[in-house]
Amino acid sequence: MRKIKINKNKVKDYPTFTVGYGRENFAIKYPVNPREGVCDACGKSIAEHQITVTQLHHWVYQYKTAAIKKDPYKVLDNLVEFCFGCHKVGDSLREILYLKKERLITVIQVGLLMPTEMKEKLDWVAKAWLVARKTDKKKVRLEEFIEDE
Repeated sequence: MRKIKINKNKVKDYPTFTVGYGRENFAIKYPVNPREGVCDACGKSIAEHQITVTQLHHWVYQYKTAAIKKDPYKVLDNLVEFCFGCHKVGDSLREILYLKKERLITVIQVGLLMPTEMKEKLDWVAKAWLVARKTDKKKVRLEEFIEDE
């Protein structure tokens, strides 16, 4: 997603783009379309015909509607651009992590009820996450986490 510094003196000359926030849409004046047409997670591109559309995803709905109406640029906070598949993953992660800390144990309890194959896949995801988090690399190669058996 394009994040560009806004020149407040030129805002009236900028084109208008619509950005969704929860169940509402907000119009913002922006120098260019904030959507690049490329998934921030997997890198698939509309221009390269790998995907047909991207979606804007808010990690956190930080503001109430009134605050956004007062300053529409706040709609760009905590925002990334995803393809459909990555957006589903982002929504799932947000849903889990919106749980209050005392409810996060439920994630563990539910996970322990999964079949063994699913548990092993989650183990792999957890290990890969911890390794990737050490450097906070945006792009991670899967083979970095495959152990020789």
